[in-house]
Amino acid sequence: MRDRAVSPPTDRVVDVMEMLAVEPDRRFSLAQISRAQGITRATGHAILATLVERGWVHRDDVDTTYGLGDRMGSVFARGRAPGRVLDDLLRGLGRDLDMPVSLATLRGRFLVVTDTVAPASVLSQVAPGLALPVIAPFGREYVAWADDDVRAEWMRVAEPAGVGLVSRLDAVLADVRGRGFTVDRLSRPLVRVHSALQALGDDLVVDGLSASLAAAYAELATIDVTDDELDGGGEISVATISVPVGSRGRGQAVTMSLAAQPFARLSTSEIRRVAALLRDAAERAGNVLAAAG
Repeated sequence: MRDRAVSPPTDRVVDVMEMLAVEPDRRFSLAQISRAQGITRATGHAILATLVERGWVHRDDVDTTYGLGDRMGSVFARGRAPGRVLDDLLRGLGRDLDMPVSLATLRGRFLVVTDTVAPASVLSQVAPGLALPVIAPFGREYVAWADDDVRAEWMRVAEPAGVGLVSRLDAVLADVRGRGFTVDRLSRPLVRVHSALQALGDDLVVDGLSASLAAAYAELATIDVTDDELDGGGEISVATISVPVGSRGRGQAVTMSLAAQPFARLSTSEIRRVAALLRDAAERAGNVLAAAG
């Protein structure tokens, strides 16, 4: 019965899925998968195209690699603690980007970095415990999709700086809603404000000091990058690139984010590439949290 029931095509599909499931946060090229399974590229492509269409496998359009899809990822995630899955996802993201990455959550009116993973040869500049007050200009990936009254309250700290800064922040938030990520430019004011906030530790109170630090940074630095600036090409000094995790839309609250920490000059095309990988990881993280309830 076993001999008559064996289906080589089915075996090949199962073998490919098992290969991806063993390392759910790793991506493989078509050549790697075909070589590992001993099949032709044409056969591998046909199998993967079907699996991608069904949502069992995810294809990255930037580097044309394949990984476990969201439909199957959520199935595997149900048997594992969400924290462990998110930790694995963060490590896989850091390996893919070859730069430090961090996970942050919203605690009251603060955005708190809860975990940071960095390659062995790179020192992370954003340590766990860093708390940023969600007042302008910090937390743009959290308020971009919020209701008008929430955004108005967030913007209030920037109003004394004048119409120019308010207009800049309005434009930036509109662009963030469209593209799905924020960019913190690498600058001396940003480094100094981060250092000051890090020194405050877990004293999570939005007081005059934190508001003053946010206002000073907003006045001294160019906030984020507009779409026109990204389309202009060239290079930009980038500290972090951040994306929200989970559902977002008008009136929906974002409570978690993923960030890459290049702390280097990047071309605008490289910024978009990093952001695309972050968005993909954030979508997977959102599915893990949804599966865990």
